[in-house]
Amino acid sequence: MTIYEFNVITTTGFPYYGLKINEIPNGVRISLRFFDFSKDKCEEELIDPESKVELTAGLIAAIFEFSRAIDRKIYMLEFQSEGANPINDNVLDGPISDTLITCSSESYLNQEALRQKIELIYKTIIEPRAPLMFAEELLPPEEDVIENILNDKKARDYLLSRVDALTKVADMFLLEKDQSGLEQVCVLSFDLSLIHIFGKKYSFRDVEKILRKMSQAHEIPIYGIKQRIINYKGEIIWVYINNSGGGVTESYMGEKLFEPYYYLYICKPESHLEDIYENIMNKLNEIIKK
Repeated sequence: MTIYEFNVITTTGFPYYGLKINEIPNGVRISLRFFDFSKDKCEEELIDPESKVELTAGLIAAIFEFSRAIDRKIYMLEFQSEGANPINDNVLDGPISDTLITCSSESYLNQEALRQKIELIYKTIIEPRAPLMFAEELLPPEEDVIENILNDKKARDYLLSRVDALTKVADMFLLEKDQSGLEQVCVLSFDLSLIHIFGKKYSFRDVEKILRKMSQAHEIPIYGIKQRIINYKGEIIWVYINNSGGGVTESYMGEKLFEPYYYLYICKPESHLEDIYENIMNKLNEIIKK
């Protein structure tokens, strides 16, 4: 499980809702992601340089005091300047509100996929309660919906129902590893959370550690593939992420979100996966899309 905490607050600092989803592993760097539903459409007054220095100093001091209080060391803060074409736009569509959502997660998760999951939760559960200062508490069934969406429960259950057939396909290709260099096949969720592994070269925990060594994967087109070269325990491995194009549709209160699976192939250096990955993907998809 790669999403750890989910919080809903207001721009004035009112803590409307908090959910601890999973325990944060020891010694792991995590990202605290912000999803802003509060952006004002009006022009804001620019801060003069002197005030900006004072505000920056106050912000840094407060952040480091916060990090000491929760016993989590901060390594990096990432900001984005205003512009016509933002790289990672966390300002989401919809009516203006006072809502901010934060999410603690593994750093390698796909930002756009996570944004779409957060937006589904916001539109169906949080937005109807605005303004949050006067809102009723979430009901237990709604809390379950939030946790299930963030933990990819539907995708996990669907994959589990087909795991025996998928194992046979994966094992068939793994038997040819001497020719192809393929050592492990894994299935990732829509946001690149690890769901299942096929093969015995690496454990589930090993694959999670390999994913942590990867830079965040940006959008991969349907049936597309991207490669990373990783040094894991002194061994160079080639890692490929492949958008399967097949998956499940998460739906709640009339809102729908298609969530494709991603296949992760772990290979020896100089492997020949480019020659066979489409065949592997198609065979797995025959089962996924049934």
